Amino acid sequence: MNKNFSGFLYNTFYNKFSAMLTAFLVKHREELSDKFFDGKTCYDVEVEDFEIKKVSIELIGGGKISFDVVVVPDASLEVKERGDYQERQELGSTWITLSCQGDILKKLADFKITFVDFYNGKCPSKKPLDQSLVPYIRKEEYDKYADEILEKYYPESLGEKGCIVNPLVLVKRMGLNLIERTITSDSSTFGQYYFERTEASFFDPCKKDTYLEEVSAHTIVIDPNANNFYSLGSKAITILHECVHAFLHELAFRFEKMINGEVTHIECQRGVETVNGFFNETLNYMECQANGIAPKLLLQTERFVCEAKREIAISHQIGYNDLEYMPSVIDSLASKFGVTVYSIRKRLIELGFTDAIGAKNWIDGSYLRPYKFKNGSLKENESFSLSSDDLEEKLTKDPSFFQFFYKGNFRFIENHICLNSEKYIRKGICGDYKLTDYARSHMDECCVKVSCHTKNYTHFDSSFVNACYLCRNCGVGLSFDIKISDNSQLMDSENTKEVMENYSKEIREINSAISGMALPEAFTYLMKLRGLSQIDLAVACDLDKKTVERYVKGINKEPDLRTVIALCRGLELYPKNVETIFKIAGVSFQQNNPEHDILQLVVIYMGDKEPEYVNKYLTNLGYEPLTKKKK
Repeated sequence: MNKNFSGFLYNTFYNKFSAMLTAFLVKHREELSDKFFDGKTCYDVEVEDFEIKKVSIELIGGGKISFDVVVVPDASLEVKERGDYQERQELGSTWITLSCQGDILKKLADFKITFVDFYNGKCPSKKPLDQSLVPYIRKEEYDKYADEILEKYYPESLGEKGCIVNPLVLVKRMGLNLIERTITSDSSTFGQYYFERTEASFFDPCKKDTYLEEVSAHTIVIDPNANNFYSLGSKAITILHECVHAFLHELAFRFEKMINGEVTHIECQRGVETVNGFFNETLNYMECQANGIAPKLLLQTERFVCEAKREIAISHQIGYNDLEYMPSVIDSLASKFGVTVYSIRKRLIELGFTDAIGAKNWIDGSYLRPYKFKNGSLKENESFSLSSDDLEEKLTKDPSFFQFFYKGNFRFIENHICLNSEKYIRKGICGDYKLTDYARSHMDECCVKVSCHTKNYTHFDSSFVNACYLCRNCGVGLSFDIKISDNSQLMDSENTKEVMENYSKEIREINSAISGMALPEAFTYLMKLRGLSQIDLAVACDLDKKTVERYVKGINKEPDLRTVIALCRGLELYPKNVETIFKIAGVSFQQNNPEHDILQLVVIYMGDKEPEYVNKYLTNLGYEPLTKKKK
């Protein structure tokens, strides 16, 4: 059986549609004769079949729907040709609209056809539904639907002075029940909504076994232990997520129930939402709606904007500057509304507070320092930030990433691919590198843009994917793919060209000077160029002084790959200069050697990392550290 609404109508009400089409064609046979049979007399209309071309469905209220069914009948008529001779001829393509009504809660037992006419190309609907009876809702309408729910059940929350929504109060006012249970052993299911009474299966963490429990109709079940990236980690929004399902999707559930009697609930899992029998497209559409509308119930536009402006003013009064104020604002709003910082950050961005884009970004185990950029520089799925793991993966597989580092024009600083200039990058007193405040205020001027996509669950919108990627714990279950965006504006700027030319010139001068030198002579030249003594170089490399001395004086006749890399790092050489040193030293990276692939990454993009970081990085991967000091 075709499971969409058109297929259901065809299979269930075929005879009614055929009878109504026959009556309509008989009534209008003169018009049809003029159109198809040159005005000849027509008799005996016969409808052999019909094809449903489209169905426009509109919610009236409760379970009642009206729907216009546009069909093309496969029909024939007896046409009088000459004298009494008649010939049955096929009717040409004729589109006909049948206007219908019925109550889904009554399983369309009251179905009736209210009007029939030739199709005029229009089927307007105020509250349209799709073929699974899920409301058609554009992303731009999410606020409107959130306000509709609040106006009906929580009117005192609307407006700038409205109160903050208590999810438990909303649940009660909607006539819903709420219980908390461990739903699955792996906490992969964060919530369920039961439209009708049923015996449900849950997990007992103490007995480590499942058990059955009767759940009443209209019940929300929340697993407090489940990680829910849909709500960006907020239990309150998880509850509201299920409230949206209850408000919007009962007709879809009832329709599914009509064709699949075993369905009892909607089950929301990490990465997917399932109901037995629902099409994936339907599931995705319902999930997008619940995910998009739920935060807007709690963070209602007028009240939230008012509070955001208030917190921004307070942060400036306290003394935060334009670069640092937003994390404080986000923290305060998260505390006030009882949700995570990621929920607040995403809502601020939606409402035009663009400084939130550079605040509270969590990557590689810590928050990045806040940053700003020129408005319009980033699309919804773009960022100036990426994780070390993603960069490492791309450097080994994607030449578009490799090109930024090999020539030394860019460095990976604070999880940003930044133009290598003293204007944007500074070296701290401990030898670590940081972005300058100027760079953090002008990221579009100096940093490479990347775009974020999901490898799975591709129905998520771009802003949601980005939010999950930059979340502390909310991307569980998602697999991300990072790509280089269009950075032509950055690369074509005169500033970038000047920086790149300066580094290219320096690289050429170094290579020209050391080419033809022996290794000790090259190291001596480079130490003088960098203003380093043997002790200084030993400290910078995390090598003991005697090891450095043996290389500088030529005592070591068989250079070690790791030690040469460490010395090049201490001398702050660019990858193309390291390549020249390798030739002089007679060392090289071996192809198809996983360990050497990792060491190559150390050379290419870890120039700003301290020796301790590099050694720990290598040992965590099961390899020997880059340097070992003799005791």
